[in-house]
Amino acid sequence: MASACKFDSGNIDLVLMTYNREDTIGKALASVAGYRFNKVICVDHFSSDKTVEIVRRFYPNCEILYEDKGLGYARTIAIKKVESPSFLFLDSDVVLPSDFLARVSKFFVHSRVGAVQGKRHVRHELWGEVIRSRARRSEYRVLRRGDRPFTGATLIKTKAALGAELSKYKMWEDYFLMRHIQEKGYLWLEVFVPVETLEAKVMTYGGVPQRAVENEGAAMRLYGIKSPMAFLSEQLKYTLRDAGFAIKLGSLHWLMHVLELHRKIVKGYLSPTRYLS
Repeated sequence: MASACKFDSGNIDLVLMTYNREDTIGKALASVAGYRFNKVICVDHFSSDKTVEIVRRFYPNCEILYEDKGLGYARTIAIKKVESPSFLFLDSDVVLPSDFLARVSKFFVHSRVGAVQGKRHVRHELWGEVIRSRARRSEYRVLRRGDRPFTGATLIKTKAALGAELSKYKMWEDYFLMRHIQEKGYLWLEVFVPVETLEAKVMTYGGVPQRAVENEGAAMRLYGIKSPMAFLSEQLKYTLRDAGFAIKLGSLHWLMHVLELHRKIVKGYLSPTRYLS
């Protein structure tokens, strides 16, 4: 699908969602320091550390917005502030390779492509193997309705994202942004360009622990993402897959970790209002 096209970061806005990430935000911004974005937008959840100060150090003219309603609302107001034909969502704990934008932007020559995300990479004995196992031999894959996107390193056409209303979602707002773009007739691609996710000290946004396992299950139930049958079928498949990798590593520790993780996801799905409301 990819074709040659002229790349110009001056036609791209950089969009950041931040909350107490002073330990990682500098590395994330350093990885895109070689680009000259048209505009930089930072939506901050009233960080109490030096996160915003670090952002201003890299981008003195950055437009800083503050909000206290959660990640879905933050992405909604950020999209409305975008001025360029496309924008890059960059998470404050994600480091991009130096040629990331050049490699993903070439897919935008195709009118049907609305968003292109990179491939997450984590330095983890178990989950690094699980993520690498999903790689395909082709250069990209098209995400379908049931897939979970990754907005931590995603280039998006502005016209494809406009009108997205994500404010009510405390989690999985990335999924509903993808569905909005797909329903407008665009494709969301995952391109196999590795982007590194750093381990941050703070894993919350908007009062919701973004990686609390029970919340994942609760969101799938409350937001109608997975029916009970689809959820149980998927959890069985993923439990067996992850357990298989743990066994391959010969680690009882990781096997017990996998079983406990999936137990918590099911627990959240069965009692969603206990975790999200």
